[in-house]
Amino acid sequence: MAASTGATMQAMLQTLREVFGLDSLRPGQREIIESVMQGRDTLAIMPTGAGKSLCYQLPAMHLRGLTLVVSPLIALMKDQRDKLAAAGVDALQINSTLKADEERDAYERLNTALRAIVFVTPEQLGKPSLLDALRGSRERPKGTRDIEPVRKRVSLVVVDEAHCVSQWGHDFRPAFLQIADAVRSLGRPPMLALTATATSAVVDDIVRSLDMREPCVLQTGIYRENLHYSVMQVSVSGGKGRASARSAQAKLSAIRMLLAQSDEPGIIYTATVREAEHLSATIREWGVPAALYHGRIRSRERQEAQDQFMRGTARVMVATNAFGMGIDKGDIRFVVHYQMPGSIDAYYQETGRAGRDGEAAQCVLLFDLNDRRVQQFLMLGRYPDRELVERVHHALAQFDTTSTTGVSTHELAQAIGDIGRNKLQVALRILLDAGLVARNRARRYVLRDEAQDDDALAAALERYGELAGRDRAASTDDRLRADGQMPLAHDPRILRL
Repeated sequence: MAASTGATMQAMLQTLREVFGLDSLRPGQREIIESVMQGRDTLAIMPTGAGKSLCYQLPAMHLRGLTLVVSPLIALMKDQRDKLAAAGVDALQINSTLKADEERDAYERLNTALRAIVFVTPEQLGKPSLLDALRGSRERPKGTRDIEPVRKRVSLVVVDEAHCVSQWGHDFRPAFLQIADAVRSLGRPPMLALTATATSAVVDDIVRSLDMREPCVLQTGIYRENLHYSVMQVSVSGGKGRASARSAQAKLSAIRMLLAQSDEPGIIYTATVREAEHLSATIREWGVPAALYHGRIRSRERQEAQDQFMRGTARVMVATNAFGMGIDKGDIRFVVHYQMPGSIDAYYQETGRAGRDGEAAQCVLLFDLNDRRVQQFLMLGRYPDRELVERVHHALAQFDTTSTTGVSTHELAQAIGDIGRNKLQVALRILLDAGLVARNRARRYVLRDEAQDDDALAAALERYGELAGRDRAASTDDRLRADGQMPLAHDPRILRL
């Protein structure tokens, strides 16, 4: 190991016992930790509940400087930070939910920290003020000579739920595409990317998008024997309207029966906000305490819903896929998909939140053939076409003649007009990949030499076209499984080993 060898591991095992109260590492954890301590870029694929967070928390206490954790969900930060604080580990978070005084306090702690775990969202990582604080020289103890070198402050960058860099759907977060730029601006410290599941194509996307250098890819397997999968067919034939109504009633009957069988906690996932709101209200009418979580309610309301579920005052969480990543609740006894999930990989991620305590848990998919239309609708428009990318390029050229400081995404969106935020970000990423556009330190876009336009743009569009084709193929495979032509239970991404 870079920070020494056996002696360092012995010290870490002592920390494992004294700080985390654990006697030994789980299978796969030691190999990941060793790779991290050797200073290698590492991609770890571990099943949900297998202890991914320990793979950076333990090294963080033996590395000099800061461990920066980039997490897609604020819920994850809160859970992890609270547990670390309870264990006496210095940890702080910077995200959009902090009040002005809380953010000021977090930056003050960040500026003076010698060793700490720093949780941030991808969006916060794009802010020059945070990057300056992460790069800045820490305050020197009295009597320290000014000529002494200041070490690189960030010793390790962790990207949790790293598969998100390869997700291009309606809930895509463009800030993931900017993580590699931020890491380079911090002096390119070693990276640890963590995910519960990743196909070979997603692994390639993660490595490429994060600009990982000869990464050590470690996969510990994804099969969990305590999870019991089943599909309940609720499709009915007949007139379209009547069939849909009967299918909806069949789903409600199935949910009511499931909730009557036990009083243990669980999650019910829906594909749409509308369905989540309707179902949560119905369950409350049955007298079952239920919380509601989706991306359109205010952040503080989402936090309250999460807290109710974690405390047990809400027995059931009804949610879209906005809920779940990083939630450490061991006694979730069931995960029900009220509507078809977006893909097999998404299904594995979401069902993996059940049974983290190792006890048996049920994963039930209520299948209605009509639900395919919902996912087909959500798939539309994931990728900008060539005409839209060229419009973005033309708009940049117009700004380039009048501005030397570049243009922001907001200014571009206003100039172009009829373009969604996500599509604009993906179009800009295509132009960045093609080398036609650069982003300066202020995170503004500037046009590069146009001599290479046609070939470079064609190559970049081809790559993103392959991503679109992969998504369509995955969706087709999943629909075939749903139709019974390719049984879900035989999918190697669900049952492996």
